[in-house]
Amino acid sequence: MKNKTKRFLKNVLLVSLALSSVSIMGGCGSKKNDSLKIAVLSKKQAEVSNYWKIIKKGSEDAGKEIGAEVIFDAPQDPANLEQQIELVNKYANEGVSAIVIAPIDKDALNDSLNAASENGIPIIAIDSDTNAESKKTCISTDNYAGGKTAGKAAADIAGGDIKAFIVSDSETAQNTADRIRGFTEAAKDGNIEVSDVQYCDSDRGKAKDIALDAIKADDKNEIKVMFGANEASTLGICDAVLEEGLEDTISVIGFDCSDDVVDFMNKDVIDATIVQNPYNMGYLGVKNAQKICNKESVSSAIDTGVTRVTPDNLDDKDIQFLINPLGN
Repeated sequence: MKNKTKRFLKNVLLVSLALSSVSIMGGCGSKKNDSLKIAVLSKKQAEVSNYWKIIKKGSEDAGKEIGAEVIFDAPQDPANLEQQIELVNKYANEGVSAIVIAPIDKDALNDSLNAASENGIPIIAIDSDTNAESKKTCISTDNYAGGKTAGKAAADIAGGDIKAFIVSDSETAQNTADRIRGFTEAAKDGNIEVSDVQYCDSDRGKAKDIALDAIKADDKNEIKVMFGANEASTLGICDAVLEEGLEDTISVIGFDCSDDVVDFMNKDVIDATIVQNPYNMGYLGVKNAQKICNKESVSSAIDTGVTRVTPDNLDDKDIQFLINPLGN
């Protein structure tokens, strides 16, 4: 089963890789695969998020394939920008072969990333992009397209002439900003007005409080859709909707998938969630680091794709492979 899962996930790459025509080459701190030491820096510790656990798995599998040492690290406090900058500086000073990073902020890490690059360390972005000039490639979801998929799902499920409320993680994260933009445009096309966007700092409890406040302030009961732009936002919305007994009144559209998301879908709280391919982000991050270190060209942007998951297709074999690459 695990081998089939890996084959399925890696086959998904082929179409995405073929779509990008711009290539970049760069240097590396090491030249031989058996001496590569690649730091993979995420936004959260893998132990606190299934999403980052899957990215870690993908990166480690790629490391085993190419014979490289992969060091997976993250801020001790989730999405702590200062701690992530410290990690970049730490691994740059240690002279790793490459840094694969999911930037918490698109601009705030620029100086540290560019300084690492000047010392011959390639920078590969995964999950979300960075504006750092030193970035060789970004391997992520096309988040604008993912947001449009979510907005279309909202229109398909809830209809028009209604309002939607959005909870997201951070105002500074480019990936969720793109999702919100895509959702808002697709929702508008479906005659859905986005009433407000609020931010929870990837804190599920805070997301719940935000959603509860929005529900209680909606005197005219106009909000018929709530969109969570990441996993924590989605789960907080679900907690609020379930607590208020509004699962038959408010359609919840989520982003990402975990055991908790599946549980809420089975309880008819979540009507659809947009699922990324985090395994391939981690896997391709390390594989492209190897290519850069070997002076091979890499695509400047790689889209790992999204899939709309609903109660109707949740049990499909391919969907199960996608949402559970850890095989547990």
